[in-house]
Amino acid sequence: MHDSVSKDESPVTKSEELPISHTLAQEMTRHIQTALGKGFSFISYENIDEIRATLSPEAQKGGDGTFSCVGLIEWAAEESGYNSGQGFIRNDLESIPILDLPTISPFLLHSAMVGSRLVNSAKDWLIGLFD
Repeated sequence: MHDSVSKDESPVTKSEELPISHTLAQEMTRHIQTALGKGFSFISYENIDEIRATLSPEAQKGGDGTFSCVGLIEWAAEESGYNSGQGFIRNDLESIPILDLPTISPFLLHSAMVGSRLVNSAKDWLIGLFD
């Protein structure tokens, strides 16, 4: 967790390590190394369509040549074949197609990895959605 949304570096205020198998970690590392230098995907706040486009699971997972932090982790897990290639977050939970609303976020990744119910309360879901 960082205390800033700016493009400048911000201090880490909280972190948590979640265990994964050594084999999965090695495979994910191999994929992440192929993405070195691809760049970070920043959110475009021009209009709602730009926000949706830059937050889409495809864009966050390198579709536009850049990655978000959560997108890189999820992409590497998918490329490694974890959960039948769906990664930590099931594909049907990465967005709400009817609303064209992306939901992939650090909150959702964390919830999927710790095995908790993905929606504990409306408040938690909204916090995660806007994470």
